[in-house]
Amino acid sequence: MHKTILDKWIDHYFSLVEANPKLDVSHQNVINHVCAKMGADGIRHWLWENREAIIRQRVSAASRARHRTVRRKAAAAFAEALGSDGPSEIMLAQLKSEAFGLWHKVDRPEGPTFVRAGDMTGSDHSRIAERYENQGNRMMLLASFHRKVAAKVGDSTVGETYGAEEYLRMLASIDPSVDLLDDSETNTTGE
Repeated sequence: MHKTILDKWIDHYFSLVEANPKLDVSHQNVINHVCAKMGADGIRHWLWENREAIIRQRVSAASRARHRTVRRKAAAAFAEALGSDGPSEIMLAQLKSEAFGLWHKVDRPEGPTFVRAGDMTGSDHSRIAERYENQGNRMMLLASFHRKVAAKVGDSTVGETYGAEEYLRMLASIDPSVDLLDDSETNTTGE
């Protein structure tokens, strides 16, 4: 995984914290440190280089918010229907239209796309199920890793029990997002 200049400055702040544990690790302090180190031009450059990923994150967040709203409305309508003699035809129609209006990310052979629930095929649902299974398997591996580390570390710290390289190598063996490049191999210019 390629480290950007932003990643480098975030890592820099946390290395300062390791050297001086009294430093505040609140999000705002990390943000202030990164902004000061990168400067306005560096931030503009980073934003431009990462615009697609940033927009993708915002679209995903908006999609999740919409799903939460639809689920809340459906749950409220269902609860209301249970409180009466049963669901009215209007409530059932509303629940159906909102449920089919949900958008799901589907990893189709031609590439990832968003599909309304009402337009999804069985294959689309199978692909989504497979993605969730893969995420679950990864989470189970990470949980097992942390349980084993906890058992070995006990009341001491990871830093006292493992060397940094050993710990990163173990973690990278199950989590490919862990970057094992040393500082000389990473991009420090952000370009």
